[in-house]
Amino acid sequence: MSVEDIRVLVDSGASMVDVYWINFLVIGQTQWTALDILKLKQDKRLSWEDVQAMIQLESKENSSDSSVVKNVYDEIQVIYP
Repeated sequence: MSVEDIRVLVDSGASMVDVYWINFLVIGQTQWTALDILKLKQDKRLSWEDVQAMIQLESKENSSDSSVVKNVYDEIQVIYP
């Protein structure tokens, strides 16, 4: 995360622990912004572990929808219904 990202988070009410968690969760995924993650936690009053589980679950769902195996089998079903 950039210094500007951290400033925006702090201005939005993030604590130091929140910033560490958000940085950890942002690494390796591109669908969620740091501010989106903070807002999710604040709006739904979730623990950081629950936020992590939600992001991981969504990531798995999205990756299975666009997997190579799924795409190949979808094409086979179209050719051989």
